[in-house]
Amino acid sequence: MEIESIDLSSKQTGTPTDAGPVSMRFNQEGTILYSGGVDALIRRYSVSTPWDITSTLTLLDEFDLDTISAGGLYIKPNSDKMFTVNATEAEIFAYDLGIKTEGAFIPLTLGHRSSTGTTAETDIETFEDTDVIVGMAFEVTGTEASFDREITIPSDLIAKNGRIFIIKDEVGDAAGTNKEINILTEGSQTIDGETDYIITTNDGGVQLYSDGTNLFSMGTT
Repeated sequence: MEIESIDLSSKQTGTPTDAGPVSMRFNQEGTILYSGGVDALIRRYSVSTPWDITSTLTLLDEFDLDTISAGGLYIKPNSDKMFTVNATEAEIFAYDLGIKTEGAFIPLTLGHRSSTGTTAETDIETFEDTDVIVGMAFEVTGTEASFDREITIPSDLIAKNGRIFIIKDEVGDAAGTNKEINILTEGSQTIDGETDYIITTNDGGVQLYSDGTNLFSMGTT
């Protein structure tokens, strides 16, 4: 492609909310905008109308680069590497990125948590922001022993478009009496159109992804 002329077609003022944005990048679909500011933060926005910077930009995530003013932001096509230059110093930086999902990436600090021990039914396990995988290895005991194991996925995590959740029966007894793993949402969100998702097979598990509103299964483990 050869550029013959450049004419200003639109301008966005006040958003992104960076303290002096010095770089930006869209995803391939034009639905996600990444921007880097002199405040050393990478921000990720959803774009209501693809490629239209005058449409609504909604802040989804912020990633702290410590003291680096992120100029010249570039993300490798498979999104496992990000490159930027320091806007105030003669420095170039490469960063390892975390789990790549459609239109989003999740920091490497997210990981695995095994939920072990015993609990009452009222102490339902909750998916945390630092979790990607939750291995269900606890038992419901005492006066609540007739209840199955349950895990709740909070609304603020479901609101993150492209977020992935993995729940696994690590003990291998989900087929037993009162051993099912019942996956719930905090609010009115659905899982494959239903109010919950139940794992009933030994060593069973499921991967769920969010479209920002509801959850959908990508298959069992």
